[in-house]
Amino acid sequence: MSGYLSIAGLIIIVVTLGGITASNNWRFTILCLSLQYLGCIFLISKTLPLILAASKLISGWIAGAILGMALAGLSTEESYLLGYAARTKESFFRSQSVFRLLIAGMVGLVAISLVPKFQEFIPGIEFEHSLASALMICISLIQLSLISRPFDVVIGLLIILSGFEIAYSVVETSALVIGLLAVVDLGLALVGAYLIFSPTMEHIE
Repeated sequence: MSGYLSIAGLIIIVVTLGGITASNNWRFTILCLSLQYLGCIFLISKTLPLILAASKLISGWIAGAILGMALAGLSTEESYLLGYAARTKESFFRSQSVFRLLIAGMVGLVAISLVPKFQEFIPGIEFEHSLASALMICISLIQLSLISRPFDVVIGLLIILSGFEIAYSVVETSALVIGLLAVVDLGLALVGAYLIFSPTMEHIE
C-alpha cells in the first residue's frame, strides 16, 4: 500500500510542478501548491509518523492561505499594477507558459539524471523520494531565475523547502526538526505577504 502512495505522491508532485511553472494565475498556483503538499505527505508518511507528516500538510495549507489572503486583499487596480492580474483574459497555453514548460522539461531530465547521486549521498532513500526531491529543487530554482514577483519567489522557496524535507525525512525523523521546518514555511509565507503588500503601503504614504 505504501508503494502505491509513494507513486501517487510522485505523480501529484510532477503534475502540480507543471501547473505552477506554466501558470500566471495566483489562484491556480495556490491550488497546485495545496495539492502538492498532499503529494508530499504521501511520500513523507512512509518515513515519518502520520501525525508528523500531517503537520507538513497543515503548515503548507496555512502558508498558502496567508499568501492567498494577501493577494485577495489587493484592489483590482493594485493587482493590475503589480502584475497579479491581466486586463484582458489570457490563454493558459500562451507562449510564455510553453517556454517555461519546455525549460522545466529539460531541467526535469537533468533532475532524473541526478537521482543515482541522491541515492548514493542519502543511503536508504527510495527512487520516488529522490526523484520528487530532485525535481522540486531543480525546477523551483529555474522558476526563481525566471520570475521576480514576491509571490512567485516565495512559492519557489516553499517548493524547494518541501523537496529538501522529502529527502531529509529519510535521515531525520525528529519532531523538533519537523516543527522547525513548519515554522520556516509559515515565516516565508508571512514575509511573502508583507512583500506583496509593501508596494501598496508605499503608494498610500
